[in-house]
Amino acid sequence: MEDHYIYFDRGYYERRSRQRILLDTVLDLGLNNPAIVMTQDCVSTPVVHGDIIRAIRAGRITLEQARDSLEADLIIADEDGIHVLVESSITASDSDIERAVRRAEVLALALDATVLPVVATSFLAEPQRALAERQGVSIFMVRYPQANLESDEAAA
Repeated sequence: MEDHYIYFDRGYYERRSRQRILLDTVLDLGLNNPAIVMTQDCVSTPVVHGDIIRAIRAGRITLEQARDSLEADLIIADEDGIHVLVESSITASDSDIERAVRRAEVLALALDATVLPVVATSFLAEPQRALAERQGVSIFMVRYPQANLESDEAAA
């Protein structure tokens, strides 16, 4: 049963779903040659980081807004300068959708670029689906490998 605890690691879902999300940006959003430019477990690329610093210095965004935006789970950019800001959550909530919108708006100001908000999730209830549609947030359904804890508990 101990092996199953990896599924509950805070960043496991985000790390496992990156390549799937990258492909979805091409298929669902039409990005050209997208690349991951920032994740939560590695530093952002110097270009994105530099643009954010310049935006703070120019007064387009605040330091607090920059810090919040850089808490996004994933940022992807394509060769046309379109960016995608991804919030990953196994079960999407209103706050995940609202956070994706807020962070994408700030990043768009900082980068002077189009930034599309996305929520990657394994489960989306109808109220959240409707909210995402109203807010212009794309939803990427990414399966979460659930551990079969019931059968493990029965075997113990």
